[in-house]
Amino acid sequence: MPLMLPLVFFSLIQEFTSETQQKWEGRAEFGLTALAGNHDNLNSSLKVSGKTIHTEAPWILGFEYAGVRQSEVALTDKRLYLASMEHHRDIGREGDFFFYGKGSGRRDVPNGLESRVDIGIGLGYLLGDKEKTHLRLELGPSLLREDNVGIASQGFASGRAAANFTTPLGGDWSLHGKGEYFRSAEENTDTAFTSDFDLRWQVQEEWYVDVGWALAWDGSPGPGFGHTDTRLVITLGTSF
Repeated sequence: MPLMLPLVFFSLIQEFTSETQQKWEGRAEFGLTALAGNHDNLNSSLKVSGKTIHTEAPWILGFEYAGVRQSEVALTDKRLYLASMEHHRDIGREGDFFFYGKGSGRRDVPNGLESRVDIGIGLGYLLGDKEKTHLRLELGPSLLREDNVGIASQGFASGRAAANFTTPLGGDWSLHGKGEYFRSAEENTDTAFTSDFDLRWQVQEEWYVDVGWALAWDGSPGPGFGHTDTRLVITLGTSF
């Protein structure tokens, strides 16, 4: 199974290049980030996401950046980077079940993570409407390579579970959230969990304000680093 995952993922990449003529829609957000945990700083942030307008087999891209400006020196020398790509393909006529292929990379040096890269496939289930109130669940195997500060880089097979939801709260308000969990098939301590929750106020048709809270938990952090870090993010966003 581990040897099959890269082959499946690369076949999805080839399909992606053949579908670049599809129309895209997305969102872009910019704001300030307050970090708490191993480091307390006030930083800038940028988040961009996009997906193809294809109801049965969409491509989903994401990128996130946060510049860490140290308080003792006026220099932005440490940063958070997060990039991801996913492909979903409906199974059956109802479209409730779907196959997914997914890859992502995360770098968060201020909080002890040099890099974490994963490639995985699996099955998902959708409750509700894709564009309105919904809950999406995903489960499957992944290949994970993690490099923590002060620890030798290691790669291993892992299981992945993820959830994503959207629900309106009334008026111009809505709540959005997602979470992702990895557990090594070899070592119980090699686990990682990340989550994001966003309270959104739709100011105008194409403009909105997000108040977001994000959590990153590592079951085996590097020396001198804690297990948990959080981010409080206030952003102004637009859809395109």
